Amino acid sequence: MELGKPVHNNRLAELIESIFLGNPKVYESYSAPDQELKMFDNSAEVLRHIEELKNKNESLLYLSIHYPKAGGFVK
Repeated sequence: MELGKPVHNNRLAELIESIFLGNPKVYESYSAPDQELKMFDNSAEVLRHIEELKNKNESLLYLSIHYPKAGGFVK
């Protein structure tokens, strides 16, 4: 997916569910001031967080996705 291209609501759940194939570690890429980064264990948690952001009139969410089988680390 191209960075900056919006995802329409009718495809959002499908996209988020596909992220979790392969059991990745999924985090916010940034946090609110003085808050820890949120970690998401499943697609329902991400979708719930997206709804919270929508209710605050926030329109962007950046995720860091790490697939342990790919090697490397999250810094």
